[in-house]
Amino acid sequence: MKPAFAGTRGTVAIPFGCRVVSVLPREHRRVVNGSFGDRFVEGIYLHADSQTPTIRMFDLASKTELSVKDFKSYPDEFFF
Repeated sequence: MKPAFAGTRGTVAIPFGCRVVSVLPREHRRVVNGSFGDRFVEGIYLHADSQTPTIRMFDLASKTELSVKDFKSYPDEFFF
């Protein structure tokens, strides 16, 4: 496990490889139909960014690495 947001009030421990879901704002370039389109990405937790209060995750749909701040982790669920 690597701590996310080490040294901040919101320090949490998220295990590498666990499932992460992040909500996207309507204005995000990945949201096709602002009000009714999918407004989330699902992926795998990689690590916490040491410079900003964000995490890096691997987006399963686009197969790219993203930096997100608003997320929900599921430490008991892993992708293999």
